[in-house]
Amino acid sequence: MQNKDTFAGRMVQNIYFVLTILFLINLITSLKAGMGNDEGIWNYIGQLWSNYSIPPYTGAVENKTPGIFFLFGLSNSLFGMNYWFPRLIAVVAIVITSFFLYLVGRRLYSHTTGILCAYIFGLSMTWRLMDGLYTSQTETFMVLFTVIAIYYLILALQSDRFYKRHFLLIGFFLGAAISFKQIAIFSGLFVVIACAWIKPFRLHIIKVYLWIALGTMASVLLSCMPLWFSNVSFMDYIDGAWLILLKSGSSLGPENRLIYFLGAWKRLSIALFYPFLFLFFVNWRLLLEKNIPVVLLTIWLGLDFIAINLSGYYYGHQFKHILPVFSLITAITLSVLLDNLIKENKFRWRLQLLMVVLLLWAPHGAFMDRLRPWLAESQKAYRELGLWLKENTTPDDYIYIWGAKGNTIQAYSERRSASEYFNSIFVYIPGALEELVRDLHLNCPKWILIDRDGRYDTPEFFKEVLDGYSLVSHECGYDVYKIALR
Repeated sequence: MQNKDTFAGRMVQNIYFVLTILFLINLITSLKAGMGNDEGIWNYIGQLWSNYSIPPYTGAVENKTPGIFFLFGLSNSLFGMNYWFPRLIAVVAIVITSFFLYLVGRRLYSHTTGILCAYIFGLSMTWRLMDGLYTSQTETFMVLFTVIAIYYLILALQSDRFYKRHFLLIGFFLGAAISFKQIAIFSGLFVVIACAWIKPFRLHIIKVYLWIALGTMASVLLSCMPLWFSNVSFMDYIDGAWLILLKSGSSLGPENRLIYFLGAWKRLSIALFYPFLFLFFVNWRLLLEKNIPVVLLTIWLGLDFIAINLSGYYYGHQFKHILPVFSLITAITLSVLLDNLIKENKFRWRLQLLMVVLLLWAPHGAFMDRLRPWLAESQKAYRELGLWLKENTTPDDYIYIWGAKGNTIQAYSERRSASEYFNSIFVYIPGALEELVRDLHLNCPKWILIDRDGRYDTPEFFKEVLDGYSLVSHECGYDVYKIALR
């Protein structure tokens, strides 16, 4: 029996076994879900780039840095319109992130800490709260690169010499994270604060900041090169990826922020971490005695918390940003307390603990949903409507879809939108509606779809635009209009 316990314990604490389990669980989670709304946005922008040679920031308005557009552009170039390839890459990214969190946990305290951290992060990524069905969110790739950057920060801290390559790599991976989502700047701020806080780094602080800055600039410039080769100007990039964050559609107004804030942070899923955060702060002195960098972990936690609250929307995938530090704090706290409290049969206790974590985190929402065949039909109606539009148009035709759910239809149609404001969330930028009207008159879309069941009111100007159109049918909550001249 003892040999069996030993074998089972070694298996569940073997990092390669853990990573295999996490790969399979995250893959199963994402297999059957239909295309998500964001995947529709990025698929469409990828299609413009690969099919029509219209690069990002020139033919479609979207508030992301270029990394996600490269991924979906490559996906469309290799396999046509799809979402399985970006999801597969995202699952691999989740597994790699789990591995680096294991390395971080192992360096900060113990092997068991690293294993726990990998389990907690990898399994939490399957939650409904994290939009676990849709793995290929920008946050998935952002946290991959930020965790690698923080690993090299710890590596530099624990080295007995100053190695400039560590700080160059820290900057490079921070730049890669920023190339997937701008909010990764807060991870960069954490690194800046950490380097000023840690005494060995302070002795070389100018060189530290210089090498981090060089690595970041090199990474960001590298991510921009495909844009410049596609004749995207520097101002197109700045306006489309950065200045747009100051405009309507990128953040929520102040009147609803408190209501959304309270609703978001009291969700049961995220509340699973709260007892461990409480234990972390209550046992601050014990953790300090174990040489755990509690101050730096607290700063990291605080900055990620601020970052999530900036937009005010609280979409599920935004919580992936804080998941690495949540997982690390939970794993460290559990490991230290168990080592302090349990003196005998420690190996068996750790095995039982790992099983509890596995049972607590794994069957949460999205993963269990994947076992239900009917969910394979999700988004089916939007897919059929998009494919119908493709069959009833030519590649030279334009279409226009008004409504919150139109991005999936737009992607399946593989046709150009009549306006760069294809995504209705951005039409309330000052001047955008006027530009949309001009685009609709200029490009004369063959089909116009108006969402009658969505959250966006239909603007009055559509009455004028639709004068030259006839109502054909009502599909999936959309009124389908065809231009009368064709």
